[in-house]
Amino acid sequence: RPDVVVATPGRLLDHITNSQGVDLDDVEFLILDEADRLLDLGFQDEVHEIIKACPTERQTMLFSATMSTKVDDLIKLSLKRPVRISATDKKKMGNSSSNNGVEVAPRLEQEFVRIRSGNEGVNREGMLLALITRTFQARTIVFFDTKSAAHRLMIVCGLCGIKCAELHGNLTQVQRLEALEAFREGSVDVLLCTDLAARGLDIPGVEAVINFEMPSNGKLLY
Repeated sequence: RPDVVVATPGRLLDHITNSQGVDLDDVEFLILDEADRLLDLGFQDEVHEIIKACPTERQTMLFSATMSTKVDDLIKLSLKRPVRISATDKKKMGNSSSNNGVEVAPRLEQEFVRIRSGNEGVNREGMLLALITRTFQARTIVFFDTKSAAHRLMIVCGLCGIKCAELHGNLTQVQRLEALEAFREGSVDVLLCTDLAARGLDIPGVEAVINFEMPSNGKLLY
């Protein structure tokens, strides 16, 4: 009978449903970490079932990087008399209506590079290479939609003499940690990533973040 259980929603629900003697009747604290990510990955039904399996007399803590409609619905289902704690100070954002309720890191500048019709493929890669050789030459993270795209640019950057490392799901955990450490130490200037590196990393001193493809969800720009 452990004091703390750390689990993914599907596996925990599988134990509750199919394992004899496993229940959540004695749970005092329920913590839903990365709630927005859980819902984006399609675990909404599983999370709801886990909440129903817990006793009503409990304390629930929900952590989320973004507050979407799905997260708001989860708050209504799982929390009573909730207290919301934000890591940012909304007062410093000003009262401009242009914010539309979206919190952006202070001093963050966002720019968009327009890719005209017919300039896709190699030309897009050429534009990226121009950016990381002329403008953002160090402490730069580049995000790609696919592992193959990140690896391809790793090869291209190597041929161009750019010191870089790749970070995606095709690497072992040791290789991922080595890539992160090389970027932190400054032995490589550019980190080529998939969304594997989009959350949970603490890398001080990053000067630029480039999205090779436009995010499908506008909220991800922030």
